[in-house]
Order: sequence, then structure tokens, then C-alpha cells
Amino acid sequence: MVFRRALIGAVVFFASVPAFADAPCFGAFTEGQELAKKSKLLAARARLAACVADTTCPAPPLLRDCQEALTSVDARIGSIVLSSDAPLGNVTVTVDGTAAALDGKAIELDPGTHHVELTIPNRAPVVRDVLVTEGEKLKRVSIELPVAPREKPVEIVRTSPPYAAWIFGGVALAAGIGFGVLAGTGQATYDECQSNGCSAGTMDGLRTERVVTWVIAGVGVAAAVTSIVLFATHGSHKNRAATGGFVWPLRF
Repeated sequence: MVFRRALIGAVVFFASVPAFADAPCFGAFTEGQELAKKSKLLAARARLAACVADTTCPAPPLLRDCQEALTSVDARIGSIVLSSDAPLGNVTVTVDGTAAALDGKAIELDPGTHHVELTIPNRAPVVRDVLVTEGEKLKRVSIELPVAPREKPVEIVRTSPPYAAWIFGGVALAAGIGFGVLAGTGQATYDECQSNGCSAGTMDGLRTERVVTWVIAGVGVAAAVTSIVLFATHGSHKNRAATGGFVWPLRF
């Protein structure tokens, strides 16, 4: 009798195995375990939760296994909490390309490196790679906006006119006086020669004096132009400390 009952039980059990294997809870449990091995914990948790929620599962002990596996996987899932100094009204945040929020809530993630990107209008995105280890909960991730580089002020240093400007100005003045004196005396001598006549030597001297006079005039004009240019362009030098550049130490 006992043997007969055992035989019937064995027949019923083996006959029901294919039906058990086709039950949703069996597939969810198997898939959940495989995903957990690959550290795809969020997906694994979803499958194991489906196993636990399957009220039609024909094997109650399997439900306990699903619950234990679900608890283990849930403990391995990490999470981060994002914060930033960016103005919340304009900011856009993504984690691995998925939209996120700066609302102080935890974002659950599989273990590994995750790509966090913060974007606000008219500025380059701020990107951070965040490593989340198994079981690391509520990891604080602060995304600070880079400080805009401050423009160095350009300090204008007013300099006095260079000495050369004064020197060339003096030369121009002297040349002007010399030109006026020589031109005046030469013209007076020439007029006298026209009235009373002069020797050949005197006329040769007047010709030489005329050449010298015009040479002095040319020197005076060149010196005057140079002096004016130096006065006009001695300019304002950018301060070396403000620009990092080199200021020629001489004034001329």
C-alpha cells in the first residue's frame, strides 16, 4: 500500500514538472538570478519582484527563494543624491542619458561608472563620471558650475613725453631760428649786391650760404615732424602687471 502511494505521488510529481516549469514565477526567478550575476541589479529586482507577486505560482517554496533573492539584490543596489549650485529653474540633468531631477531624492543605480550631465542655457554642459559601488547608498554628488574666468583689467599708465621729443623739438626750434637769421642776412646781402654789385667771391659765398640755409630748413622740418610724432604717439602703455606683457623701459 505504501509503495503504491509513493508510486502514485512520484507519477503525479513528474507529470506536473512541465507545468511548474512553464509558470511565470519560474521564468521570473531564473531571469532575475541571471541578471543579478551580470550586476544588472535594477532589472534583476524587477524580475524577482514579479516572481514574488505571482500569486498563481504552483511552488510556494519558490516564492520564498524569490523573496530572499529580491532582498539580496535590493541590498546591492546603490544610489546617488544630486545637488548643484545652478539655478533650478533653468537646469537640465541627465544620468546616463535619462532625465533626472535636483529634488534631493535618491536615484538608484547599478554598480559601475555613470555619466552625469548638467546643462543650463548659454553655457557649456558640466559633465561628471560617478562611480557607484555595490551597496553604496545615498552617495552625495555635487555638480558645481565652473567659475567664469575674470578678465584682467587693463591699467593704462600715462607717461610723460619722451626726452627725444623735447630734443627734436629743440633742434627744430634752433633750425628755425638759424634758417630765419641766414635767410635774412643772405637776402639783405643779395639785395645789396643787386644794387651796388658784388665780387665773384661774395656771390659764391651767397650761393653756399643759400645751400646751408635750405639744409638747415630741411633739418628743422624733419626735427619738427619727428618731435610732433613723438609727442603724439608716446601714448599710454598697458601696465605690465595688468596685461602680462613687456613695456619697453626707455622713453624714446
